[in-house]
Amino acid sequence: MSYKVLFNDKELELIRNSFPIIFELIAESDTKIDKKEKNAYNEFLSNIRKLNSPIINEIFFNDITNAEVLNNNNNKELKNSLRLLNEILDLKLEREEQIEFKKILIAFGYYIAQSSGSLFDHKFSDDEEDILNEIGYILNISVRDLFLSGEIEKILNKLK
Repeated sequence: MSYKVLFNDKELELIRNSFPIIFELIAESDTKIDKKEKNAYNEFLSNIRKLNSPIINEIFFNDITNAEVLNNNNNKELKNSLRLLNEILDLKLEREEQIEFKKILIAFGYYIAQSSGSLFDHKFSDDEEDILNEIGYILNISVRDLFLSGEIEKILNKLK
């Protein structure tokens, strides 16, 4: 299946922006984007092809390292973009493909959230945890279930 044919240009752009949207929601949830979060963003994206996701391999450009951040501080707009993304994925992809891509997005958000904090701090701020759960709610996928089942860990281990 050709994903570039399945989606129109605006939909492709939204899918390509899904990682920056998640990044901004998570990283800005505690009002500061720190260097560790930026490094985690670039590290995740530079290794994303290791996930062997057909949709990512086709839709995303060859080099998505240092992908641009949207610099959109309007959380309402970002969340509305995620809602639209969810609708598009639900309408145009098979259930299995939707879930795979949404799991990767949640794992990405988790990776960003756990990247900050110090050795003695809880890695996630309460705000980051809340927004990650809200992202899961918007995407109709349970972050708690992904975490407890080990799905997030499996995805992140593929990046190593």
